[in-house]
Amino acid sequence: MRTLFFILPFIFITTGCIKQNTEKSDILTTEDIAKFDSLFNAWEKEIHNNPKAQLSSSTRAYTILPQFKELKAMGKKIIPCIIEQFEKDNNTFFALPLYDELQDNDSLKSHRETSEQDKVSEIVQKFREQEKRKMWEEANSYKTSITDTTFLKTRGTMSYAAIDLFTGRGFNKDYAFNQVVYLKALQRAQKHLSVVNGQLACDLKSGTEIYISEDLYLFITDLFKDWNTWLESGKYEIIKDEQGLYTVLPKKTNQSSQTNSVTLRPIPRDIPTGENISPASLSIETEHDHYPLSTTEVKITITNHSHYEYECGEKYSLAYYNKSKRQWETLPTDPVVNDILWIFPPEHPSHQQTIKLYTSESPNHPGKYRIYKSFNRGTKVAYGEFELLP
Repeated sequence: MRTLFFILPFIFITTGCIKQNTEKSDILTTEDIAKFDSLFNAWEKEIHNNPKAQLSSSTRAYTILPQFKELKAMGKKIIPCIIEQFEKDNNTFFALPLYDELQDNDSLKSHRETSEQDKVSEIVQKFREQEKRKMWEEANSYKTSITDTTFLKTRGTMSYAAIDLFTGRGFNKDYAFNQVVYLKALQRAQKHLSVVNGQLACDLKSGTEIYISEDLYLFITDLFKDWNTWLESGKYEIIKDEQGLYTVLPKKTNQSSQTNSVTLRPIPRDIPTGENISPASLSIETEHDHYPLSTTEVKITITNHSHYEYECGEKYSLAYYNKSKRQWETLPTDPVVNDILWIFPPEHPSHQQTIKLYTSESPNHPGKYRIYKSFNRGTKVAYGEFELLP
């Protein structure tokens, strides 16, 4: 279970924090990252070994140590590094005074009277949500500037990780930009597809023909090869999408003839919109990470880990990750939901719900699925993820 930018700033993932070109004094270099990691680790070790720090009940006591002063002197460019430490372990709350000293945006701080760990979770949630909003604003702004001859290239080599929000190295700040670039490049390539003997043929020889980078070209042509492999299985078919472009989707099964009786059929529900709730605050977890392809029910547990109150109803959305389009598509859900309200007060209350997979309406396929739920009158969203195995 698991629980992007405008062309001006060049941002990429490093082995530590995010490195970003801004004003000269705010540039985070590779040397800065190494220095931060060294000082932070030494600071943590000193806290555990210093008797005064050990006996103090206040995180302010940690500010007297020399590493704090050196880290503070590095300036606010190290804020993303602090956030990454918070994400790795909320017991790094000893760095809260350092974050508060460097963060000049008051709305990205925690002002609640609560535990230090909860403050860390709140800060991470605020920081990441602001980043995601800014990423999509800038990515969509860039999207409007793209013409047919704009050269398209992702930040970093094109790969599945390049278009995922989270990678093995953490939060991907290039996610939105890369998604916009990739989907535009895919559309250009799809215009060069034709159907030959039940297979898709692409007449492109290189990315330069459609103004895209070579790594993008190779990634997309590999995708087309995958589509043809799926077609050979007999379980997929070639269709034209709403733009008249060829794509490949699972075949629809023949439904039994319908009677004249009034029967409510399962219906797809749109993926809810709203602010994403950090799993550190509220989580939706499935009973298992993986299920067999024959699964018809999945049990989820919703747990409130924060000091906020959340509420939701029975309604949910179910989505399947369509590999051919690299997007989540909604699936049929229960047509009848009880008009009830579940309230999740603070202090770890949880509730279980059973989600049905309507295989008669939409057959199961191997791959990733998500169960989305809307909270607090549609203002917030959380989801749980599972995988069906062949």
